[in-house]
Amino acid sequence: MIVQNPLPIVPQEAIVLSEKLILITDQECVVFYHSAEPIFSYRVGDKVGMRTAQGMLTELGLVRPKALAEAMGVNPSTIHRNREKYRAGGIEALRDPERVRSPYKLTPELQARGQDLLDEGNPHRAVARALGVSPGTIDNAVKKGLLKERKERGSRRSKKEEIFSVMPLNMEAGVAP
Repeated sequence: MIVQNPLPIVPQEAIVLSEKLILITDQECVVFYHSAEPIFSYRVGDKVGMRTAQGMLTELGLVRPKALAEAMGVNPSTIHRNREKYRAGGIEALRDPERVRSPYKLTPELQARGQDLLDEGNPHRAVARALGVSPGTIDNAVKKGLLKERKERGSRRSKKEEIFSVMPLNMEAGVAP
């Protein structure tokens, strides 16, 4: 028994996925219609929403995985994988796992050695060379607080300070003597 007739009028921009299901996409939203009624939608760019649609709609038998894959521009194996995840754990199984990244280049041993080198007054490039990492790795570690700059900075003067200490300005004339 059919409760409601299939879609009587299909909009021109619609992608027909099966006799029961169409897909309409605009700039903001992807909407699936079943018998003229919207049954699922997600915002463009929402990966979990897209995976949920793939898993749920194929699990319900509303569309074949190959047809959905063609319409969504993905490989059919992606549709099958998301359907299996949906079967096993529902929407939660389709979420990206939270990743807690640790510094993989700057291991705790290298970090301790690098801090010792910085405490000795070595520049970032020298520390990086000694540890076998890029200077950018050392710069990033300092920015993130994994490494700290040398505390007593009075012993090293910048080139600008050195130049001006050697060439005092004649304050009255505004030029060097």
